[in-house]
Amino acid sequence: MTKSDRPRLVKITLNLTNAADTALTKFANDQDTNRTDAVNRAIRLAALLHDLAPGGQLTIAAPDGALTRIYLL
Repeated sequence: MTKSDRPRLVKITLNLTNAADTALTKFANDQDTNRTDAVNRAIRLAALLHDLAPGGQLTIAAPDGALTRIYLL
């Protein structure tokens, strides 16, 4: 991999509550990854959810046809 093939990295400062820090650490450990990758995954997931449900709600169909509405806060 050449330098131009590598993804561009951007440093940010992030302030987390104790609860968010605990959740981040647990998620990173559960996924066998580091906290940076866990934050990157969370941001991509949030963007995906926003694209799928721009109005803040998503309807999921179960295999049996039952519908569940999820409200994104």
